[in-house]
Amino acid sequence: MPAMEQRDTASSGPTPPDTYFAPPGRATQEMVRLLTALTIRDPIVKALLQSVGGYVLVLNTQRQILAASREIMEALNVRELDPILGRRPGEAFHCEHAPEGPDGCGTAPACRHCGAVLAILAGQADGVPAGGECWLTMRRNGRIECVEFKVRATPLVIGSTPVIALVLHDISASKRRELLERMFLHDARLVVEKIADRSRALASKKPSETVHAILGLCERLTVEFTQYGVLLQAEQHVLAPRRERVVPADVFERIRTLFEWHSDAEGKTLALRLPGEPCAITSDAALLTNVLVNMAKNALEATPAGGSADLVFELVDGRPRFTARNEGVMPAETAQRVFTRCFSTKPGRGRGLGTYAMRLIGERFLGGKVWFTSTAEEGTEFHFELPASDAVAPAAP
Repeated sequence: MPAMEQRDTASSGPTPPDTYFAPPGRATQEMVRLLTALTIRDPIVKALLQSVGGYVLVLNTQRQILAASREIMEALNVRELDPILGRRPGEAFHCEHAPEGPDGCGTAPACRHCGAVLAILAGQADGVPAGGECWLTMRRNGRIECVEFKVRATPLVIGSTPVIALVLHDISASKRRELLERMFLHDARLVVEKIADRSRALASKKPSETVHAILGLCERLTVEFTQYGVLLQAEQHVLAPRRERVVPADVFERIRTLFEWHSDAEGKTLALRLPGEPCAITSDAALLTNVLVNMAKNALEATPAGGSADLVFELVDGRPRFTARNEGVMPAETAQRVFTRCFSTKPGRGRGLGTYAMRLIGERFLGGKVWFTSTAEEGTEFHFELPASDAVAPAAP
């Protein structure tokens, strides 16, 4: 008999866990309906379901659906609440991982990476709103669909019963665009680098003005890609400046090379002016170049054919200051909106980021100050000034 008992125990194997992440267990459907009746009568919940944009769910402490906004029911193609009542969010949305959990949504191994589950658990644990991102893969009608949500879980109390209001905003379009932009920037830069490498090899064997022009255009494209990538990182708050020794004369030399073949400089002159004594500052060379290129482009765009624009570096009361100057005068309506994102006086979409990026990067990430003046006597001047703490020192010989 003992041997028989040993064989039975061995054949049954280890007991599977109740959950791989979030707590298991559910309220009965009767309890869910009772709490739903209280929930939908609550004035705060009513206002939440009717006024908040995006998808809204109200969940009990077991993460089961008690109420849903009309928008979410339309997205799930249900006319009434009953088909999703008592289910968990991943089950209502047909998440591919929900069936993998011992107790459904939240209990599968993959659920430990779900932003919605993490936000709900954090809101319940801390009693304060919690947010995150949920990257959801759905299986519906034999098809796989991917969607990304920005989620926020807010603890509420209905009578004396705690619940969670879960708000989901569909950010799939912006995430898709972000991914495509990263892929484009990466692949396009690789192509430009290959063209530049081949051009340098050709220039070493058979120098010509055409090859020199191709190298200049490659440099311009590289800078354009870099500027665009920096702006994306800045707006996503992931840009990380580094403090290093920067020689303004070296930065100005790169700018001179860049604008040698730049369309904004055709038939115009960009004068680069430095103090007589060589010096160095503390900053991020790449981000500083980004700001100054935008300043120079802005000045050249406002300069008529045959005219001249200046880019100047000087010390003003011990503070490093860069100034881009052109002879034009800015109209009052332009001056009022000059740093607004996407505002431009030029026709065509996709313009108007230069002055916006100039101030965003110069002030938020380099710790400086950007401003402008525009008068009939002095023309238009854009200034970028770094703090005196970015110590100015003699440049190395």
